[in-house]
Amino acid sequence: MIGIKERVFEVLEKYGDKAYLILKAVLEVAREYAYQGKNKHGDFDYRGIVLKLKTLGLDYNPSSLLRIIEDYGLIETSYRSSNQHWWKIISIQEVERALREYEGLDEGIDDPEVLLIKVQVQSLDLPSVKRILEKMLKKNRLTEIDKKRFRRLVFEDLELLVKVLKRALEYEDYLEDEISLMKEVLVMASLIARKIGQPAIARSLEAIEAVAVEPKP
Repeated sequence: MIGIKERVFEVLEKYGDKAYLILKAVLEVAREYAYQGKNKHGDFDYRGIVLKLKTLGLDYNPSSLLRIIEDYGLIETSYRSSNQHWWKIISIQEVERALREYEGLDEGIDDPEVLLIKVQVQSLDLPSVKRILEKMLKKNRLTEIDKKRFRRLVFEDLELLVKVLKRALEYEDYLEDEISLMKEVLVMASLIARKIGQPAIARSLEAIEAVAVEPKP
């Protein structure tokens, strides 16, 4: 089977601008749902895509193209009921990378600063940090061991995360995946801080994120 990038390019070549807008909407909704913790049934749903397309000024029924994109193996149905349809993206990073290349945004990918930041993000092992935070969020009550582990994460791992995030935002076109993941971890951590009755830490995390994402004058 041909790779993700080749399949994305084939869909775009055959179905043009509407396929491009739907794939962009799919990625944006998936990021928003992950950020908001609304991805229980999958990465995105039909309703979310329709609403996102409307914000882009496109009043369009995406059903047929979503079916085509699924036939190409870029997404798969993760949940379906009488009034809901959810999908998972087969590889969100590869689809995003293919779209960036299609848009001509990959020229700077060999920039040593970009490569260094990518290595720094990988060294943070954020998937493992995220799994720890997810387990804490699912618990009704955190133990003292959990709280101690959380404090260590906040004052060690997340301190480093914020430094890397601030640098990554200078290369946002090339580091969307990394930035999205770092923001997601920060939000999860602030939710846990509130959950264990540490509003000061929660406010600090929110302030750190706000500073980190504050647009440049």
